[in-house]
Amino acid sequence: MTNRTMIRAGTACLTLAAALVAAPAFAQDSAAGTEEDDGAIVVTAQRREERLIDVPVSIAAIGEDRITATGARDVGDLGSYVPNVVIAEGTGLGSAVVIRGVGASSRNIGFDSRVGVYLDGVYLGQSPAINQSLVDIERVEVLRGPQGALFGKNTVAGAINLVTAKPGDDFSAYANVRYGNYDAWSLTGRVNVPIAEGVAVKLSGSRNKRDGFIHNIVDDSYGDTVDTWTWRGQLRIDATPNLQFLISGDGLIGRENGSLGNVLTNSTGTTIDTVAPGRREISVSKIQLNDRTLWGTSLDAVLSLDSGHTLKSQTSYRDTKFHTALDPDYSAFDIFYVDYHDRYKQFIEEVQFVSPSGQPFEYLAGLYYYRTNAKTDRLARTGTQGFLLFGSPNNTVLPSAGTVRTENIALYANLTYDILPNLELGAGFRLSRETKKATFDINGSTLPVLGIATGSFADKRKDEDFSPSVTLTYKLSPEISAYARYAEGYKSGGYNLDFVSAASFPNGIEFDKETVKNYELGLKGSVEGGRLTFALAGFIANYSDFQINQFRDLGGGRTAIVIGNAATVKTKGVEFEMTTRPVRGLTLAGGIGFLKADYDNLPLDPVTIVSGKLPNAPDAQASGSIEYETAVGGSLQLRSNFTYTYRGNYFSSLDNRRQVTVGSPAGPVTIPYDRVKGFGYADARIALGAENGRWEAAVFARNLFNNTFVEGYERDFFGTLIEGLGDPRTYSVEATFRF
Repeated sequence: MTNRTMIRAGTACLTLAAALVAAPAFAQDSAAGTEEDDGAIVVTAQRREERLIDVPVSIAAIGEDRITATGARDVGDLGSYVPNVVIAEGTGLGSAVVIRGVGASSRNIGFDSRVGVYLDGVYLGQSPAINQSLVDIERVEVLRGPQGALFGKNTVAGAINLVTAKPGDDFSAYANVRYGNYDAWSLTGRVNVPIAEGVAVKLSGSRNKRDGFIHNIVDDSYGDTVDTWTWRGQLRIDATPNLQFLISGDGLIGRENGSLGNVLTNSTGTTIDTVAPGRREISVSKIQLNDRTLWGTSLDAVLSLDSGHTLKSQTSYRDTKFHTALDPDYSAFDIFYVDYHDRYKQFIEEVQFVSPSGQPFEYLAGLYYYRTNAKTDRLARTGTQGFLLFGSPNNTVLPSAGTVRTENIALYANLTYDILPNLELGAGFRLSRETKKATFDINGSTLPVLGIATGSFADKRKDEDFSPSVTLTYKLSPEISAYARYAEGYKSGGYNLDFVSAASFPNGIEFDKETVKNYELGLKGSVEGGRLTFALAGFIANYSDFQINQFRDLGGGRTAIVIGNAATVKTKGVEFEMTTRPVRGLTLAGGIGFLKADYDNLPLDPVTIVSGKLPNAPDAQASGSIEYETAVGGSLQLRSNFTYTYRGNYFSSLDNRRQVTVGSPAGPVTIPYDRVKGFGYADARIALGAENGRWEAAVFARNLFNNTFVEGYERDFFGTLIEGLGDPRTYSVEATFRF
């Protein structure tokens, strides 16, 4: 996309938004966050309560009503509803959030994600912990661009904060039951109980199950299943009028089959797959297993001082266990398997000192301490027919094991000062020091044909960083503001503790930190007493020493897993969101984003240096919703929602290919690969319930018209080419009761 095109795109946003209706405009919907009496959305994106239209950053807020309207079950289900945000659905190492074209899954314990996902401000950790169930969530705040001055770790691309509903002073109870196709069913419940004056407890939980979409014809099993238990408990104690405590605990247990996608070729990627030709069929000796056990606890203390200042402390601990086992040769023969066990133990302490709100000079200062112990134990082994692949011996084990201990200490601050009645200066910084100690043992000598490393490794590294931010905000009116923002961020370096090649061990497994400089202009506000709200943002971000994680094809079915800092990256784009309520009961919302994300100076091999487009960075995204609510009969309320989502063209890998040529029984054939064509799908929900909200019956569908579309392509370890399909049509009926 040229600069001229980008300018035209920004202008087109203003023209198209009135007609385009979009769920990403959740960012502007009154149902999206906590509402003040005037209907303004209140968020905590800057660690204090503020109206959304007053926050000088590109932010979307998805509220509980919108989560319900879309039938979203977990974080991954929200991936297409916010412009320039893509969330890779899944429960394993491939889970990732991409914001403005930048993101990464954490395939191994030495490589961190680029987008921080938080639960009430607590960093959740790496990929297996990202895709949380949306149980008792008040809203989801999505912040685009680096947020290092206020959020904990590696937020070079953005942050997602899941905000829970806190215990209240009145008794309430909620129950929801859902059943749908693919034998999908869920039970969700919560209860809020006041125990004494100033003391209340809230308990919530859910059970989710669903059959899979991908059929394994070998043993009649299915991939892409859902099977989770989720729970959350909170105890609020108002010890004195000035001192409050919140004790929280949550957990998730998932025992699911992962999504293997649609296999396009044989094990080595040389001929088309003829064994399971159906688009949702595979033929593998072992379906992928993903087992997760996540739990965490936190203690929040808030002390209000007589001066109007507030002292806050948040102490948290989280534990993540993840196990996956799969068949990377993608055949019905007992040839090769991998079995991974990863575990993360995480402790965080954060202290904040916050000035009174509503003053010409406001400030917030904080101290952040993060410690995690990560351990991995990974095996690759041949089966009883291992000789079929490269002549490997049967029942041979290739072991690897590693640990990474991370300690991060940071001092941060953020302040605003009213230079003039309508002009505000904001400034912030984060001063960080992070150390990582790693150990790694691997023995590739048992399968020398693969070229995997053999040896032991122990090392320690330290990253230091100063990330500033500066913002100017001008109030065009009390309800409309324009802002200019500059922000920096960083992602710490680390170690590639994976099945690395002998050629890159040990000197090639360490990589350095990456940094970003982000420039942003924005305009946001509301008119007509809040009946129309809007947000427009344009940005340019320059990344240096960008960390690239790639499968490097060595030929002959061999692969090197490489992480390095060879590339620079530049992203630029615009985002526009709008909501309007033209008549009583009718809400039209619109959002659209355009993006150009490119990398430069990437070595595909030791002699080939290339440039291209970042993977999973659509050139355009849009989503639209029409919502209508009206009274029917005596005391009944009819609510309906229709949402359409579009995602533009993008590539799945750094290679930026459009097709590949492979063999077939009829000779060489060319098949689409890597480049994903733009696609769209619709969601709908209609509900009838009591006007007072005591009960509701609803039916909803995701991918209403059952569109078949490709969401991505992948080349696995031995060269197998795989096509990842979007979910087929799913529909459910549900009943909700509130007491």
